[in-house]
Amino acid sequence: MEKKTDYAFDSLDKLERSKTLISFYESTTFPTLLARVKALIVDLLIILLIFSITSVIIGELADTPDWVRGAIFIFSIYLYEPIFISLFGGTIGHKFVGIGVKNIKNPNKKINIIRASMRFITKYLLGWLSFLTITANPKKRAIHDLASKSIVLYKSS
Repeated sequence: MEKKTDYAFDSLDKLERSKTLISFYESTTFPTLLARVKALIVDLLIILLIFSITSVIIGELADTPDWVRGAIFIFSIYLYEPIFISLFGGTIGHKFVGIGVKNIKNPNKKINIIRASMRFITKYLLGWLSFLTITANPKKRAIHDLASKSIVLYKSS
């Protein structure tokens, strides 16, 4: 894990911000592909758990409307990641592994829901191909990170 360094990006002018970002990223250790895959596996297990629990509950309730089933499915598959990333800076899997998703231009900030959704859609469409690009990028950014202008950092960064 990387040491905690507090950079005040918001209070800097454009040139100083650039210099500070360069310094920050030069002194940062980025999460590996393995760490990110571990987070993904934890998230998949959580989604499976949500499906399992809701299936049991819905099975016990005789007249569950289809829209409730649809809402659970949509949340589990399509909204879990963007909502957690935009609100908390990472999913439960990210938190479990000790990593988080941040804004590339200001690593003190989370990305918004639109960028988090773009990140998810890109990752979903490209699948493992997006993850495999992590090894070729010096900041360990996948294609979905590049598309959403995000970066994955250890929590203490």
